[in-house]
Amino acid sequence: MTPTLRRKLEALAERREELERLLAEPDVVADNTRFRDLSREFAQLEPIAIALADEARAKADLAAAEGMRADPDLRELADEEIAAAQARLQELEQELALLLVMRNPQVSTWYALLLLIYPAFETLFSVYRRMFVRGKSPAMPDGIHLHSLIFRRVVQWAVGRKEARALIRRNSLTSPYLWLFSLMAVIPATVFWRHTWVLMLSCILFIGSYIWIYVRIVRFKAPRWMIRHKKH
Repeated sequence: MTPTLRRKLEALAERREELERLLAEPDVVADNTRFRDLSREFAQLEPIAIALADEARAKADLAAAEGMRADPDLRELADEEIAAAQARLQELEQELALLLVMRNPQVSTWYALLLLIYPAFETLFSVYRRMFVRGKSPAMPDGIHLHSLIFRRVVQWAVGRKEARALIRRNSLTSPYLWLFSLMAVIPATVFWRHTWVLMLSCILFIGSYIWIYVRIVRFKAPRWMIRHKKH
């Protein structure tokens, strides 16, 4: 989520707390019209406050799970908890974006879809791939998400695969590829937030690019510009 949207959510959360205090004041309670108007605004902000609280709990769960990975006996359980917390955070981010759009009718409904299309489409694509391509349960985890393929097949290093520092370095250099995909959605969504047709075309472009890159990497034909060759 962009910093601008995050600040907007924080401002709405502060406004909700202010309304809660106002609704408890005797002079507000005595004024039926004002009390009704403030109660209506409070009710509109309540779903955002609930989603933000759920997000805070999910972040706390993620931090706790990441702390568990230091224990070798708990690492497998920690990885499951991390995956669950990350999925929950993605869901909440989508929910918060939609709640913001609902409060601002001038914003195209395609804005939230494009802003969050990367995690949303990757989830749908993974379900399709597992169910219809591999014939497995959509809940069955695998290691062939796009970021996993980039990590394993695109970023190449001279040091051994099992060396800890090498794995950390490969992880860090996988991130720019993912940033690029995210920016393909975030930039047009931020610039053209009220132009529905541009947002629709951007969604189509992102989906086409994602599938094209995925298929190329799966077939060991990654585009040359993506390859980081081994150092000698």
